[in-house]
Amino acid sequence: MNSLDSIVVGIDFSNCSLAALAQAARMARWNHATLHVFHVIDSVVAGEIASATSASLSEVKAELIQDAEQAMKDALSGVEQIDSVKIEAVVDHPLDGILKKVKSVPTDLLVLGAYGKSGEDSGAGRFAYKCVRKAQTKVLLVNERERGPYARILACVDFSETSRRAVEQACHVALQDGSELHLLHIHRPPWTLLRRGGYRIRSITESEKYKREYLAALESRFAAWSKQFDEDTGSLTVHRKLLEDEDYSRGIINYGLEIRAELVVMGTLGSGGLRYLMLGSTAENVLRHLSCSLLAIKPPKS
Repeated sequence: MNSLDSIVVGIDFSNCSLAALAQAARMARWNHATLHVFHVIDSVVAGEIASATSASLSEVKAELIQDAEQAMKDALSGVEQIDSVKIEAVVDHPLDGILKKVKSVPTDLLVLGAYGKSGEDSGAGRFAYKCVRKAQTKVLLVNERERGPYARILACVDFSETSRRAVEQACHVALQDGSELHLLHIHRPPWTLLRRGGYRIRSITESEKYKREYLAALESRFAAWSKQFDEDTGSLTVHRKLLEDEDYSRGIINYGLEIRAELVVMGTLGSGGLRYLMLGSTAENVLRHLSCSLLAIKPPKS
């Protein structure tokens, strides 16, 4: 990713979070960035331990933090050396702890496992989605299977400034990894919206000539918009795909499965229906059905 000076990776010692640590370490090496390895011990758990033992709450917290920081050092021994690493464990509510950390240090990227210790099949992942919504920075959710370079990257395009930033980041990762890069624009033809309204304008909805002209104009716009990344892509293999689908998440899922995407990059707020991509079940569907990592790009600060 461009100009990353500080990366925060949150870990809970699950296999998925250790994959996140591996990816964060790779990106820290590329960018010569400081890597902040961070773990939140649930304050409820600490309180329950203190209430069940003779130790005071402060003693329990100190011991839990010491043990967690040692476990973090052990986890780091499994990744290649990084120039600047800082570790920290705190006792807090997990979401609050992560958000406070992101605010307390300059954070260009937050990296998390897509799923926690409870596992993918049990409906886990809500914590990661909440972090995407609330953290004021780019967020990379890492699938357990993706510990090394990404072979195929899918960037979602809706012509907004946020999607421009998403493609820019996708290009940067693809250049580092030598990835195959796919740019995807999903569109809902306007004539389908007319039908949904309960009436039809026959000259438009039933004209093959109009449909061809519409698609040709959209393809031309897509091609012209993509040219701004020619210098960024260099010698990369880049595929541009225009796909019709009334359900944006379904379109992403189907195309991602077709190309076997390992990383999907998208904006959290764009134009039209794509602004809903990272809300609720849509992001969960993309992650669950594609079994890949996801990089969420926030809109520029106003």
